[in-house]
Amino acid sequence: EKPEDIPTCNVDGVIYKAGEAFSPAGDPVRRCYCGPGYT
Repeated sequence: EKPEDIPTCNVDGVIYKAGEAFSPAGDPVRRCYCGPGYT
């Protein structure tokens, strides 16, 4: 798998890679995971 094939998510100006967890600034209680198709 090439690096450009790995899904990334841009959330609040931070880039997360597939499988990484994050909490959006607008909903800090929510726990999300980056994956294919995340919007």
